[in-house]
Amino acid sequence: MTALRALGQAAGPNFDSATAVALDVDEWLRAYAASALVGAGDNYGGDNAQHNLQLYTRPEDQKTLFVIWDTDFAFVRGATDSITANSEL
Repeated sequence: MTALRALGQAAGPNFDSATAVALDVDEWLRAYAASALVGAGDNYGGDNAQHNLQLYTRPEDQKTLFVIWDTDFAFVRGATDSITANSEL
């Protein structure tokens, strides 16, 4: 729940500090980059799809991770497509 509250804030210093506490930001960016590179079209960030995203919160530090999920539509986006085709990002 901390991660969702952090993500719901407006951009700025409060958002940055809240996400650093709630998320493993480095892992999140690595997972998002991997998802974007395989061209998953039916995935969060792929085609205005706000679904097919799994979150896992590690018990030892309570940081939330982005888990790549449902990539049956991988490699459907072109090599020159925008890395964030999702207009809400």
